[in-house]
Amino acid sequence: MKLAWILTLAVSLHAAERRDLFDETILIPRSQWRGIRVALSSRPATVRCRFTITEGQSSVRAVIMSAADTERFRKGESFRMLATTGAGRQGSLDFRIPRPGDYMLLIDNRTTGGEAVKLDLKAWLDFQEGDQFGPRELPSQTRSIVLGLSAVWMMVAGGWPGWRIWRAWRRRRDALRGFYPDRF
Repeated sequence: MKLAWILTLAVSLHAAERRDLFDETILIPRSQWRGIRVALSSRPATVRCRFTITEGQSSVRAVIMSAADTERFRKGESFRMLATTGAGRQGSLDFRIPRPGDYMLLIDNRTTGGEAVKLDLKAWLDFQEGDQFGPRELPSQTRSIVLGLSAVWMMVAGGWPGWRIWRAWRRRRDALRGFYPDRF
């Protein structure tokens, strides 16, 4: 019984190191693209993608970009690709996601303007053991702004009550001055 629990734990730990995103045969019409959402919030991962065209003469490419850049891509505006493969009948892409967020893996059939293609696509995430998104350092200009605003806030948060206490003490002192002239 203990062996079964240990084996179950080992399998679940191994499964946690890899998460499948897609493993199917898909059809991409001529001059079209398909996207797979990749969302990372707590652990960094490497996106791995493998594709092979089984029907059709066009070539395709795989592209990874942020969700915001995908919207710009969709609208025909300028966008930034994080990683891409060359256009071809087969390809592979491995890219380490730099920070948490929403990303898209696109399979683009607009490169040669040929015909519709059917392709086998496998995409998965590889996680590293004990890997976490680490803290980042602010740029020096932003850091200076944050420190300046923090100092102003501390002066306001500490100065306002201090000024009120000092003013109350002076009023109290002035009020008591007539009762005890030799003490003040």
